[in-house]
Amino acid sequence: MKCKTFLKKCCIIFLETVKEGFNLNNNRENNAEKLIELRLSQFMSRQEFADLINVSVNTYRSWETGKRKCPDFAISMIEKIIRLNEKRA
Repeated sequence: MKCKTFLKKCCIIFLETVKEGFNLNNNRENNAEKLIELRLSQFMSRQEFADLINVSVNTYRSWETGKRKCPDFAISMIEKIIRLNEKRA
């Protein structure tokens, strides 16, 4: 039951993020640095973090290295999921 509640909250966070718009910086390097900062703040490996946000580790790695641009809304959503996880702890 707790898992369903958490997933429901994640869905709500996603919808709120989309409504807020994509107003993060479009610079790939800044997004990559932000992803690394967020992941390290949670003491997670790339694989663990990719699993948390439901993308392949290869996709996540390409975002973190700047080879591909991470969708702006994804960073905002990740930040909100981390805040939600911190509240649960």
